Amino acid sequence: GLHLVALALENGVMPSTPMALAVAATTLNDTGREDLGHALSTVARETLTRVGDRRSEVPARVALDLFADVWVPSLFTSLSRLRDDVVAGRRQLDVEYAARAASAFFRMGVYAGLPLRQLLQSHREWCDWLDPVQALPGHGLIRLNLHLVRAFAGEVSALPCPSSSHDASSNLGAVEALSRGMLEAHFGALPAALEALELARSVRPYLGSHWHVVALRQYHALVALDCGAAHAPELLNETLGVLRHGVDVSPENFAHRLALLEAEVAHRNGGGPEVYARAAELAERGAWLHDLGVIHERAGRREAAIDAYERWGARAKVDRLAAGARLWSPR
Repeated sequence: GLHLVALALENGVMPSTPMALAVAATTLNDTGREDLGHALSTVARETLTRVGDRRSEVPARVALDLFADVWVPSLFTSLSRLRDDVVAGRRQLDVEYAARAASAFFRMGVYAGLPLRQLLQSHREWCDWLDPVQALPGHGLIRLNLHLVRAFAGEVSALPCPSSSHDASSNLGAVEALSRGMLEAHFGALPAALEALELARSVRPYLGSHWHVVALRQYHALVALDCGAAHAPELLNETLGVLRHGVDVSPENFAHRLALLEAEVAHRNGGGPEVYARAAELAERGAWLHDLGVIHERAGRREAAIDAYERWGARAKVDRLAAGARLWSPR
């Protein structure tokens, strides 16, 4: 990526320049220089408008929105861009990258707490061309990510989580383990959730620099605390450090997540449900409905959690909590 950037500086903008800039920005993003990665991504987006040959446009856009420019923009901005990437991919007959963008839109929409009806409506709009792609090599994530959407929406049974023949040492295997951990935390058993999240953590490099990593850290810290895992305090401190850095990079994306973990610390030091108030306020303000439901559960506020999940469209969670099932809260 840096070599191609150097060639662009020497010889002018080439068709490969936007992708080269995206690769270089990803490297910066992965090494803790999200500010520079974002700045270089901005240059890459501008460069896309100056390239006459459009064949590499969609791969470059998807690379920017999934890996290079992930943390600084609002996650909701990234979701809007991914929808645009799907449209661009279809327009240019690049089904490969249109499908990658669609799959990521479903998954990151869950992380953001985008109303599930919007995610399901998008699938209905795209299913004629997207569903056949699921059977092709390299696209197993589409089925897995749609399962997560449908499980929370109550359209399919959450467990068991779909699995493939891939071992955990692959992107699909790592995301499968994360998905299983999330669904076990909400609908199954906490020890099973911990086992799956421990597996996902052991192969974390296969998740890449992606919102998967944020979800893994958040869920893993909470489940490890609930299970009384010996390494839970270390894991909590590590996650707090990562989230504090995230707040420095993008308060909009990370402030409520940090406030939730800080509330967990305060709760374990004797605080009551009120310690979750700031996390709930920030999540409400930002419309992070998935996290808002979790925060209210952690605080032991059943009715508030049901309301948040209702607004998200998570019918499976609403029905479960309304029937008196256990809250996902500290023991």
